[in-house]
Amino acid sequence: MLKRKFNEESASEKRVRVADELNDEATLNHRDASATIPLSDTSADEYDDNVGNEDRELEVEEEEYIIPYAMRTSITIGNCAEWTQLIHVLAMHKGKEIGRADGRYIDRDQIREYFYDAMDEPSQDTLNLATELFDTRGRLKSEFRAGEGSGIWGSEMNTGSMLLLQTIQVEKEWRGKGVGRDIMEAFMKKGQSWKEDVQFVFVKPDVLHTKEVRYDQESMTQQQARATTAKDRKKAISFCRALGLRRVADSGWFATTFDPLHAVHQLTAEDDYEPREDTLFDIDNKQKALDTLVSEPGNYATIEESFRQEDTDDEDNSLEDYPPNGDLNEY
Repeated sequence: MLKRKFNEESASEKRVRVADELNDEATLNHRDASATIPLSDTSADEYDDNVGNEDRELEVEEEEYIIPYAMRTSITIGNCAEWTQLIHVLAMHKGKEIGRADGRYIDRDQIREYFYDAMDEPSQDTLNLATELFDTRGRLKSEFRAGEGSGIWGSEMNTGSMLLLQTIQVEKEWRGKGVGRDIMEAFMKKGQSWKEDVQFVFVKPDVLHTKEVRYDQESMTQQQARATTAKDRKKAISFCRALGLRRVADSGWFATTFDPLHAVHQLTAEDDYEPREDTLFDIDNKQKALDTLVSEPGNYATIEESFRQEDTDDEDNSLEDYPPNGDLNEY
């Protein structure tokens, strides 16, 4: 659970500190090697179709991890720079990208008078966040403040800036090693350090379809394909819960807050509200989207943004395999 502020020592930072204290020669050699990892020269600008040639990359930071791999975080100033900026996290190993996350900082106080119109401009994901959870003034919809679901969210969601995680991907051979967890923590830490008014983090987990699973579905019956879809969706939800995010009422969105006293930090993953599958997701519509993706090599269905047709690398990326109870110790 996210009971601490993310500018404090993270789990990954603690592992580095412990390794130093133990003075393990092999570990230190790994860290020395990771410190010389050449990072990609590719600008974070290209991670979003809406980012123009004049965009600037700011607040670039790099950290080394014991495994070893390096984490690079950056902020991109885009077309809507007055109220939203892109946040990028890259995990690198020997010059190769092994995982990444992309999302946004959103200052809704600057756009309350035209909230829906403004949120429509950056991407479909920002519009979905706006229209599915908030009213036209950026306040949590009344039906979500009426104690639905777990009952932990209320009018406190009406204020403060937000982080929206749009994609998170990890190379197949690096799954199960905690890379996804470290990437997510780096994303949250970067967003909180970028602007002090950040209060909430939002994610809409959806189907995790790696290419091999989608190809396997070609020989499946419709019932089998739907079962695979539901299983992969549960992996994404388990990942979110493992990081302390909880469902917003009975919606498809998950959130957490940097307020250490909020009830979200007391609600266990097992006690988080779980609606009936058929009341929350239209599986047929999602399956149609996946059928389209099968014919488009290089597209990955991770969370909601990935259902839009986007150009990505041709390698197999996805979230890690996560334990059903959301236990971070298994990563």
